Amino acid sequence: MPRFAKGVLGTALLGLGLHGLVLVGGDHRLNAGLASNVLSICLAMLATSAALLAARIPDRYARPFWLLAASGFGLLTAAQLLGTYYDVILHASVHAIWPSDILYFLFPFPMALVLFLRRRRSREINWAQCFDFLQVGILTVAVYLYYFYLPLRWQTSASQIERVQWRITVALDVFLIVACAFRLTLARSKVEWSLLSRMAAFLTLFSAGSIAFLYRQITLSMDAGTVWDLCYTVPLVMATVGACTWKLPVEPVGREERSRPRPELLGSLWMSVSLPLIVLGVASRLAHERPLLATVIVVVTLASSGARSLLTQRQEQQAAQAMVEAEKKFRILFRDNPQPTCLYDPETGKFLEVNRAATEKYGYTREEFLSLTIADVCLDLPPERLAAALMGSEIRGEVWRQRRKDGTVLEVILFARTIEFEGRAARLVVTQDITERRRSERLQSALYRIAEVSTTAHDLTSLYRSIHAIVAHLLDAKNFYIALCDPESNYLTFPYFVDEFDSAPAPRTPKKGLTEYVLRSGEPLLATGEKLTELAAAGEVERTGSPADDWLGVPLKRGDKTFGVLAVQHYAARTRFGVRERDVLTFVSQQVANAIERKRNEEALLRSESRYRSLVQSAVVGICRATRDWKFLEVNPALASMLGYNSPAEFLLLSAHTEVFFDQRAKAAVQTSFLRRGKFEGVEAQWRRKDGSVIAVRLSGRGLRDDREDAEIFEVIAEDVTERKALEEQLRQAQKMEAVGTLAGGVAHDFNNLLTVITGYSQILMEQHAQNAQSSRSIEQILRAADRAAALTRQLLAFSRRQMLQPRLISLNTLVRNLEKMLQPLLGERIRIALRTAPDLGTVRADPGQVEHILMNLAVNARDAMPRGGTLMIKTENADLAEGFARKHPGALPGKYVLLSVTDTGTGMDTHALAHLFEPFFTTKEPGKGTGLGLSMVYGIVKQSGGYITVETELGRGTTFRIYFPRLDDLEESPETESAPATRKAGTGTILLVEDEDAVRSLVEAILTADGYNILVADSADRAIELCRTHRDNIDILLTDVVMPGVSGPELAKNLLSLRPGLRVIYMSGYAGEYLHNEGVNADGVVLLQKPFTAAALEEKIRHVLHLPVAR
Repeated sequence: MPRFAKGVLGTALLGLGLHGLVLVGGDHRLNAGLASNVLSICLAMLATSAALLAARIPDRYARPFWLLAASGFGLLTAAQLLGTYYDVILHASVHAIWPSDILYFLFPFPMALVLFLRRRRSREINWAQCFDFLQVGILTVAVYLYYFYLPLRWQTSASQIERVQWRITVALDVFLIVACAFRLTLARSKVEWSLLSRMAAFLTLFSAGSIAFLYRQITLSMDAGTVWDLCYTVPLVMATVGACTWKLPVEPVGREERSRPRPELLGSLWMSVSLPLIVLGVASRLAHERPLLATVIVVVTLASSGARSLLTQRQEQQAAQAMVEAEKKFRILFRDNPQPTCLYDPETGKFLEVNRAATEKYGYTREEFLSLTIADVCLDLPPERLAAALMGSEIRGEVWRQRRKDGTVLEVILFARTIEFEGRAARLVVTQDITERRRSERLQSALYRIAEVSTTAHDLTSLYRSIHAIVAHLLDAKNFYIALCDPESNYLTFPYFVDEFDSAPAPRTPKKGLTEYVLRSGEPLLATGEKLTELAAAGEVERTGSPADDWLGVPLKRGDKTFGVLAVQHYAARTRFGVRERDVLTFVSQQVANAIERKRNEEALLRSESRYRSLVQSAVVGICRATRDWKFLEVNPALASMLGYNSPAEFLLLSAHTEVFFDQRAKAAVQTSFLRRGKFEGVEAQWRRKDGSVIAVRLSGRGLRDDREDAEIFEVIAEDVTERKALEEQLRQAQKMEAVGTLAGGVAHDFNNLLTVITGYSQILMEQHAQNAQSSRSIEQILRAADRAAALTRQLLAFSRRQMLQPRLISLNTLVRNLEKMLQPLLGERIRIALRTAPDLGTVRADPGQVEHILMNLAVNARDAMPRGGTLMIKTENADLAEGFARKHPGALPGKYVLLSVTDTGTGMDTHALAHLFEPFFTTKEPGKGTGLGLSMVYGIVKQSGGYITVETELGRGTTFRIYFPRLDDLEESPETESAPATRKAGTGTILLVEDEDAVRSLVEAILTADGYNILVADSADRAIELCRTHRDNIDILLTDVVMPGVSGPELAKNLLSLRPGLRVIYMSGYAGEYLHNEGVNADGVVLLQKPFTAAALEEKIRHVLHLPVAR
């Protein structure tokens, strides 16, 4: 409620209380009457203000309602003002007619007008309402003239006029109350009901008080200032409360205003006939005194009545025509709706109409559909949902399962609501097929769940049961089995078999059943009744077991060998398997095969351990016995060694004074599991070793009775999982980096193509506008931007290990010493560089420029980590990585390495920064002070060079980067021949250009054509082979992209070299080195042109290759 409305309401209630006190406690009658009149005027003004406040609510029905109510309250206020003036100031005779009596007579007129308001959605003028208002106004004028004007002219006594006034007031009030009650029955919405009920209550209370007050005034000549004055003020306060507390009600969702043709017709008939008859009766009385006025009143009321009747008839015709047009549009929209749409009877559920999309989606003809009910096409429909569908509850976006005519199941999103169709209620239903989307979601979820149960299942039986449950979510797998074939014994077993009719077959040698057919062929088999007959006739299979309508089996493979079959079958004619179900089962079969194989291997390992390890002392895992409060009684050597003790005896002696099992959460988990199941499995806990360090252990055990201790103790197996957890985390990080690297490399490769075009055409424009200084400066800005973009892509390629490297044999000692002079100015005077180089350092094969780039990046990061200065130590030494190190660090290989260490004394890093250290665009620096590509580039260069990188850091203690480069024994470097720079001259020769990117191809063709070369252009390998055959003796160079759709550049070169052995080859690519290596091409023996390249680089590469000797 607004604050001003609260003020009005509070003032009204206060005024009512004050009015009561004045009337009860007032001594002087004149003063009490004056005070009563003033308070009545104030309360009438408050009612007017409250109605005006309510009129501010934006509703096309409520706003005019409250405005008319405010007009009535305003007339009442004016009447009370005039009455007080005539009574108190003029002391007029109460037996005469005052002007206030006219206003008292007219104030219900606006109240009566609200009964003719209709809630309309459009802003057009409601002419029928205007004629109704005019008719009421004519009636009011006629009644006033007859009952007040004529008696005055006839010199009727005042007492007689008062009695007439009282009778007219009674009749008018009763008429208004009856009319309001009748109008309330026609209310179409909550808004109308709420407002009209308030008006009816006010009119009833006000009329009752007014009739009682006037009656006592006539019979007892009662003056103002008595308790009877409350007959006027109490209704006014009630009206003020009703206006201040009124809120726009919320209509029910989906509820529409329904037309009420019969009450509307009755109202129209009453307004067109009854009111004119009443006016004619009154006018006939006026005709004796004022014939002209009576004639005008009759003419106006008859004209208004006739216009009202004609307007009503026209509106009914328009409404009927609009109804026909709306139904026609509905049928068109219904028929052409691309979504399956239907109408059905809410009482019987029988379909009344369906559109073409529904018949196509469900496979029924229209006639077949109309003979069905909603329950015939819905699956697994609970009674409450069926009741909701039939009882008319609106349905929005619910997921339903439905069946097509061929038995396949659809999952749809269903929308339903009740409408009027052909004169009766019907349910309109629209469905959206989400079968494929839900199937894809379930398929993805099934893969995750199979992978999960393969690690969480306790044994093969629980694994099979879990697989059955997972497959049942994808298709009808009520009858399901898994068959496995042992290649050693050549026996087919059925370890898991669930069927409605048959029991699990006994182990057997393979025969000619459907299961054996899949085992032999290694291919999925969808055996319908027709397919079974065909295979049986061909002698491929023999029928065994109960005959099934459909049988679907897929092979379980380990590599290329089939070791089992996963099969489902059903006996219901309405449920059929199809190609889709076959593909789904085939898709998950590989994951199932992996899970079964993994679990079989695990169980085989357990059996092997139980068979060959009879003594606990030989176990490789920790085994112990402990009391319920974890006092250790016995331990095996493995557990003692796990915790850093030399022997079990030492452990039992010292552990009594050390809390090994300090993890209270794990203790509680052990106790809870033991109390529930009598055992505990897989409880992860933290134990403290002898040296105080903490390890993660996985505890499994059971309780047993120890006679020696006369108590229940735990028998526990403890497995150290510290290393496994660390390896899992490192593996996840490595996989994430690999995925990000692949993405970054692909993006950089595509951008290199774009940058090649931008750079090339910019250089062409530079040459064309060399004389225009302004254009040249603009083009230079484009070239600079392209160079910066190319630098970013080179960093991305470095991270993804797809950049072009120029490796050679180098000594890291020499490289570090030469770089020291460049690093010191970069680091500043507050940071000291300390070099420690091993004298017998081995040689590595790497790109010296990229190694310098690594050191520069690490030095810059070290400088930023030491804002107050410090020491940067660069150290080289030989290192040998053992098998144990490689196992603990995924990605590292055992062997001989040269170790390059970079250590700073800076702020160090937290665990969050360390976890994301090498990710592209990750930086802890402020915006604008780093791209986040430096360390990701370092990571990529090291990986591409065959090395390995580790990081050790601690907040406040500094950071150490250790880079391992493979060490080589061959110290000889093959000499590099440098060709003399060729002079720029026009080119001669024929070049076959193969590039799938149109823009790059057009650019290269334009540059080489301008240089005078004869260019043959091909956009694919097939086109290039065709051109090579046509111009076999005239092609000097093959200039081809490396990565192309279909046949790659290296494959194309092999094909063309077989046609022309002397053909020279130049490869173009954004990342060529690793790709060529994967294609089996020695990167050292080919000519590579790195994208993006300039026109000069292209021309120089062509001239260089043309001067090379032809390989024969």
